[in-house]
Amino acid sequence: MKAYAVKVEDGKEGRDGAPAVGPVYRNVLAKDGFPIVENSVNTSWDVF
Repeated sequence: MKAYAVKVEDGKEGRDGAPAVGPVYRNVLAKDGFPIVENSVNTSWDVF
């Protein structure tokens, strides 16, 4: 089975009344940072 999401950050325990936070996942294409967006892209619909 191919993985489409990768863990980029571990979860954090809650402290001083703050809730715990789960791990952060990203699309496998953005695991090392988000791709560069062209200047002509104004909305997410412009990608399509």
